[in-house]
Amino acid sequence: MTPLGSWSDLLDDLAQLGRAIARIATGGGTPPVLAAATTLGCELGERLWPVVADLADDEAITLALDRGLESTLLSSLPPLWNRPVTIASLAVTGTPRAARGPLGSSAARVAVAVGPRLDGADAEAADVLAVWGAGQTHRRATDVVAAFADADVIHLAAHAGLRWDNPLQSQIHLDDGPVALTEVLAAARGRGSTGRAIRLLYLAACSLGGGVTDSALVSAIPTLAEHDIETVVAATIPLPDAESGWIARTVHEAVCRGETPAAGLAQARARVRPGDPGTAVTWAALACLSAYAGLA
Repeated sequence: MTPLGSWSDLLDDLAQLGRAIARIATGGGTPPVLAAATTLGCELGERLWPVVADLADDEAITLALDRGLESTLLSSLPPLWNRPVTIASLAVTGTPRAARGPLGSSAARVAVAVGPRLDGADAEAADVLAVWGAGQTHRRATDVVAAFADADVIHLAAHAGLRWDNPLQSQIHLDDGPVALTEVLAAARGRGSTGRAIRLLYLAACSLGGGVTDSALVSAIPTLAEHDIETVVAATIPLPDAESGWIARTVHEAVCRGETPAAGLAQARARVRPGDPGTAVTWAALACLSAYAGLA
């Protein structure tokens, strides 16, 4: 047992860090904001360090967190920065699934969705498909929904609108209109019972990992993981367009090699220098990426 201090204080500090990083990511990274985020991140890291002090640097970690912490920025803290971290929600109550081996590139069905008015979306889609060596690009809502019924790996490079009052009604914007996350769930539901659950859903769409979570309302990402999607990568704050492509490529390359998405995110985080003002926005982008998995 490693005490982390007052639970309410921890929640308050994480919320404050999230607000600071969101401000940095949207262009408000003034020196006081940068200094406050760095100081608070280091203080939280010191509290977390005893938890991982005896683990190898590359040892995979699963953080099983209670309601209210599913979309936090724990993976951005210094003790976890370069480690493969998977965040699992205790709020997830889906049917337990048998463990499956690494995905790798053999016979993986890959689908990429591209939305309008997103700089670099086409290049990001091309990179993802090049990593896997095969796959299809979709731009229309009906085709994207159909992909959720068949693909193993789904990557969405599109703008999105988060519904804070009901995260599952959040929308992903495509050429012919929006797709709500409820439609995603409807298409994916039931695949797990056939042994064909979606292996990886990568949402390079701003803020879909956020949303209010309390005793009655679970945010969208844990709910997606509950419904036949093994791992979800999502942003909890706006993700800078210029950084999205190389982060996605790094993660997909790792998964294609048979590693976990969490390992890919750790490799991406290792490419930036926390605390360097020149990479502060990149640091914010990487800090808001978390891998989620339903607890078996």
